[in-house]
Amino acid sequence: MKKYDYLLVGGGLFSAVFAYRAAENGKKCLVIEKRPHLGGNIYCEDVCGIHVHKYGAHIFHTSNKRVWEFVNSLAEFNRYTNCPVACYKGEMYNMPFNMNTFSKMFGISTPKQAAEVPLAIARASYKVLQLAHRLVIIGNPGVITDGACSALLARAALRCAEYNVRINLGLTKDEEYNHGVQAELNNLLKNAEELEAGALALTDKVLE
Repeated sequence: MKKYDYLLVGGGLFSAVFAYRAAENGKKCLVIEKRPHLGGNIYCEDVCGIHVHKYGAHIFHTSNKRVWEFVNSLAEFNRYTNCPVACYKGEMYNMPFNMNTFSKMFGISTPKQAAEVPLAIARASYKVLQLAHRLVIIGNPGVITDGACSALLARAALRCAEYNVRINLGLTKDEEYNHGVQAELNNLLKNAEELEAGALALTDKVLE
């Protein structure tokens, strides 16, 4: 019976590197893999001379010089910059979203201007939440649940907008502006939580 120093379950990237390094140091590894090939999810098939990513597109990138030198000692790597774009109504936009995207879509060029876009969404979401709460109060049983669902969605939209505002505030050096916007957001969130809770409580009471 053969003896091994290490048992590796799965023949993906980690196991392959570990086994390679272990072998360099005189160790024996047994790799167990259920698929008919090694490489895990980065496995590529050769189709008419083209490397096809069988399990989805993947890009290797690292800022670690030691790692870069290691992988290049095993295979030749092509220089590649990932620059995805999205086409919307005939216009091309950078993805994921960055200042170029915001500039082209909304005509903005600074983090402060970028913060104003989700801030406007937060304000609008709060107004929707107010309307939803009002609908629950005055609506008949047939529409109260619609109001409750609208309240849930509006508050969720407000929270999402808040996160996007905060991302841009982190890039803005205007402390007075940041403080004012954050105070407004905190107030919106506090009131939104109360409105949502009220709408849901009223809905539950009607449905009892």
